[in-house]
Amino acid sequence: MDKNALNSIQFVSLRNMEIELVAMAANLFNGPIECVGQMTSCGTESLLMMVKCYRDYGFSKNPDIKPEIIICSTTHPSVSKAAHYFGLKLIVLE
Repeated sequence: MDKNALNSIQFVSLRNMEIELVAMAANLFNGPIECVGQMTSCGTESLLMMVKCYRDYGFSKNPDIKPEIIICSTTHPSVSKAAHYFGLKLIVLE
């Protein structure tokens, strides 16, 4: 296999599916017409992108914030990884 099966530019049907899924999710949660989204390929990648998105959103509202994530001890380990990667303070509740 010499092609990335997740490349939405190379595989138009995958791009169309992503557009449709984002539109359905935006509609389900009453998103505005400008609402955008992205499809990810696995749980860890999805959680990393979620944390990055919220961090970037927070910085766009207030560049001086000191971002934190509060999680319980049973949270998926990739959230801890995301906090480390993106420079967020991690608070773990037992």
